[in-house]
Amino acid sequence: MSSYKGLAILAMSCAVTASACSEIMKPAQLQGTWVLSELNGVAVVSAGDTRLPGFTISGTSISGFDGCNDFSGKLDQPGSIVSTQLACASIALALPIDLSDPMKQLQTATMAGDRLGVAANDSLPSSTYVRKK
Repeated sequence: MSSYKGLAILAMSCAVTASACSEIMKPAQLQGTWVLSELNGVAVVSAGDTRLPGFTISGTSISGFDGCNDFSGKLDQPGSIVSTQLACASIALALPIDLSDPMKQLQTATMAGDRLGVAANDSLPSSTYVRKK
């Protein structure tokens, strides 16, 4: 929970010093592999050998696992994401990012070291990701 507090402190400092955090996140800042670690501030753990949802950004390409299906596409081309079409259990943990235009959501994220905080939107909860090295 303390790492979530770090993101909250970063968000508060952004509110106080808007110039330091008002920059829109760019794909270059998001390079790497990100794995879901928290939903609404609650830690997410893998059950057994189950993969956690996450994504990899390389250049302007994004690929990943949404909790059921693998996906890939271009960040700079909304609507370009394609995915496998596996039938999944309704209880599957889903990636809380709108894949119809992931950059719209990711560009407002906050970054603190290797942690990425994505704010909740109308239908998706807030989420935190850890960059894998």
